[in-house]
Amino acid sequence: MPFRKQSYDALPALAIRGDNLRWCLRRITMAWAVGTVWVTVAMGPCMERYAALIGGGNFTLGLIAAIPSMAAILQLWATVLIERTGLTKFQFLAFGTAHRLMFLLMAFIPLVLPVPSRAAVAALLVLLLLSWSFDAFARPAWISWMGVLIPPRIRGRYLARRRQITTLVQTFAAVGVALLLDRRMENDFAVIWPYQVRLGITIMGLFVVAGACGSIDILLFGKIPEVIAHKASAPESPVHPQATKRPGGRWRLIRYLLLDPMRDRKFRTYVLYSASTMCATTIGGFFFYRNMIENVLVGWPRPFLITSVLFLVAGPIAGMLAARVVGRAVDRYGRRPVLVLGTIMTLTSIAPWFFLGPDMPGWLIISIVALGPILGWMAWGAIEMTKMNILLSFADGDGRSRYVAASQLYISLGGVIGGLAAAVLTSGFVFLQDNPLRIGPFLYNNWHVAFAASFLMRIVAIVMAARLHDPGSTRARTVAMMAGTRAVATMYGGLSYPLRLFGWRAPDRRRPDDS
Repeated sequence: MPFRKQSYDALPALAIRGDNLRWCLRRITMAWAVGTVWVTVAMGPCMERYAALIGGGNFTLGLIAAIPSMAAILQLWATVLIERTGLTKFQFLAFGTAHRLMFLLMAFIPLVLPVPSRAAVAALLVLLLLSWSFDAFARPAWISWMGVLIPPRIRGRYLARRRQITTLVQTFAAVGVALLLDRRMENDFAVIWPYQVRLGITIMGLFVVAGACGSIDILLFGKIPEVIAHKASAPESPVHPQATKRPGGRWRLIRYLLLDPMRDRKFRTYVLYSASTMCATTIGGFFFYRNMIENVLVGWPRPFLITSVLFLVAGPIAGMLAARVVGRAVDRYGRRPVLVLGTIMTLTSIAPWFFLGPDMPGWLIISIVALGPILGWMAWGAIEMTKMNILLSFADGDGRSRYVAASQLYISLGGVIGGLAAAVLTSGFVFLQDNPLRIGPFLYNNWHVAFAASFLMRIVAIVMAARLHDPGSTRARTVAMMAGTRAVATMYGGLSYPLRLFGWRAPDRRRPDDS
């Protein structure tokens, strides 16, 4: 463990090589694996059920989905701190730990305020806003740090390996949490605190565990050395404190942070694409969980287990199996074809939600619904890995942390629009809950309106992905044809294996009169 006794003194990027680099990457992977417990609780059905328990409705869920994007504006100040000091480690550790510890405070809302009540819902929203505000300071620092630490030549393969390991941990965490919630839920009563006290106490305990595991995730980075991406800003730099005090200094700072990066064609297209995908995901948001538990699985035993297996187990495992292929494809064919094909695949992941009927047998409903999470995780896994690869390339270099903050700010606008649109659409069409729209054998409620809006935004994202400037990348059509050819060849080889194993006896071609 070469950095066991390493002080906080920053190191140049080239100083981390060989065994030192491998140790750092293993440490990062271990931290991510521990943080997966936090992700399972914070991003899974626990948050959706907790909001319902304390009195939150569809509009509240839309706001919860939009809050991370609302807080992203603070990443501008985070970038100013990075540019002024040139350091990232302490900023990430301090604000990242505070971000995760906020979940400990969320767990104690029912002990302080009456539930269900508007005050409890407001407290949850305020704590979430504080939590994601701290994350807005931590995320640019982490990306700038990792952008220098992880060498470009192995980023695709390393992110794929990291996804495989964290998915295994997430599988056990999701199943355990789901079994616990199903055991503690009273199925005959409404999902509200007076009737679901056992479930509420269980989720409170899970929030405490999530906050602890999330904090450990951040603190594990403490042994990894600081890497100098660039020197602190010079007095003539727009981010220097003296420069901002001069006449017009603040305008020059805003132009330096937000407008100058948009002159880069590659950056501009990446931002438009990522904002579209962020809008698409936040519009659906937690309504996928709510639709599963309160619509599709009504009367089913263990709804949490089925939902978690579909969204947090089967889907991530499918993405894990495809992660290595995606990593190699990014390194070999480029990032644009992976983004285009992955985004097209997200259309097939959301389409099954529109073909569910109340008269369908249970096995058919689960089969149709399972297509969405499985195909979706494979597609979104490829997209997120590719986007991280692009973002790390923006963070590599002097003054490049502003690209990270600018991208996150512009992308967050898509998330804000998506979350608010989801809140307005699901609340405005709430009458479809009692009188769903029937088209043939299928029923559609207000949650399907949000799904349709998400579908349209994914089409916009496909157009943006096709325009991404990625010199040297292979055309998406060519990669699709190659993948299809290999799939057919693999299938043909599997079907013809028995013939190769047992042989094929040629027919007797002699005519009957030949003797």
